[in-house]
Amino acid sequence: MLESLISVKEGLKSTFSIFYFSSLITLVSFIISFLIFKQDVGLYTVFFITFGLTPFMYKLNLYVGKKEFSAEERRKRSFLSFYREIILSYAAVFAGITLVLSLLYLLLPYEISERTFKTQIEEIKAIRGYFSFGGTFQTIFINNVGVLFLSFLLSFLYGSGAIFILSWNASILATAIGMTAKTLGGIKALPLAAMVYFPHGSLEILAYFLAAIAGGIVSYFSLKEKLERYVLEDAFFLLSLGIFLLLIAAAIETLSMLL
Repeated sequence: MLESLISVKEGLKSTFSIFYFSSLITLVSFIISFLIFKQDVGLYTVFFITFGLTPFMYKLNLYVGKKEFSAEERRKRSFLSFYREIILSYAAVFAGITLVLSLLYLLLPYEISERTFKTQIEEIKAIRGYFSFGGTFQTIFINNVGVLFLSFLLSFLYGSGAIFILSWNASILATAIGMTAKTLGGIKALPLAAMVYFPHGSLEILAYFLAAIAGGIVSYFSLKEKLERYVLEDAFFLLSLGIFLLLIAAAIETLSMLL
């Protein structure tokens, strides 16, 4: 029923409607997981978010994939304008998931939030520990590039796999923001806590979006047996741009760790 609340055309007309839709899916997913799967609410929430968003995101990928332009049209328009709609849609979905889970982490009593998001907290501690012991620009960059190619591969082979990666990363970021905000004073510190991760985190997430989009368009045209050269060129450009963004993000994160 939830997937029928918004159509692709409605979503593309208003990015905010996608944001509200993903926020609702996240809240419902959390409630279901909290009531039924108490042993690992955080992880099951990510699974249910993936299930809830897959129909809409699949239709969105098909819509974008069906857009074919002549050579003249492609010369007149900037490259990223072809994918502007889907990039904004991915951003709205990610923002909705992150905001809702951050608020839930902050609003729940400490003991419950720690238990509810235990898998995400363990992952954050593992990441911090990994980078604390010999973490360098190289290790950060290689780790992020691995996630980027995983996003591409899962989007190419199995569309909902890329959505799971994005949902998982959103839950990790939301937990990290929530943890930071709690130490800084609670909900009122949420914007400040978000800004702690925004400089490098936003670039990393955008890179993963681009990889997922690249995998989606290659997958679509492969199924149509119409894998034209410009499709491969677009996918290569999106991946290259993603890697470039990860280089900048790794440099910013490394610098922030040294300060």
